[in-house]
Amino acid sequence: ERLLYFHEHSSGCYGPGAYVLAKALCELLPLRVLPVFLFGAIAYPMIGLKPTAEAAAWFAAVVCLANANASAMFNCIGVACANTALGTLLAVVVALVSQLLSGFILNKNSLEGAALGLTRLSFLNYAFEALMINELDGVAIVIQPKGMDKSFPTTGQVILDQIGVDADNFAADVATLCVWLVACIALSYAILKWFVKETR
Repeated sequence: ERLLYFHEHSSGCYGPGAYVLAKALCELLPLRVLPVFLFGAIAYPMIGLKPTAEAAAWFAAVVCLANANASAMFNCIGVACANTALGTLLAVVVALVSQLLSGFILNKNSLEGAALGLTRLSFLNYAFEALMINELDGVAIVIQPKGMDKSFPTTGQVILDQIGVDADNFAADVATLCVWLVACIALSYAILKWFVKETR
């Protein structure tokens, strides 16, 4: 695709802005948005998550944003790396670090200082936090282990506290995902316009 871009760009077919915008739009709707809403419409009620239309809509929106962020970030890496092997290696490292710092592998309550600050470098951290708040904030939960007659009532807030999630961060998390998405697309454009040159 890189060679095709160089050929068509040098022929004057389009500039870097048109390429980045077209690629973003063509990938976002058919590959990032529609599948998520289809998946959400089928899976959300079957999983038994919060049974409100608003919660289901926010679930789909946050998953869409996380999916779009991953796509934009890896496109940005692809634009920046002329070597396919290097780009693949870098994308894998970024994906693994993002997952590690997201909050669903490491409990943020176990992290301190700079290590806790590193979780803010992962877009998955914001998506995970927003999804947990969407599903657990304001709900009452009764845990009844299989084979036991005793039940244990708790609240979603207790679970959020246990995993180090602040329920007041929902709007900030969604806004941060939006900013990351725009920043990744803008960075792809900037790299393509000013740093990527065809070598002959």
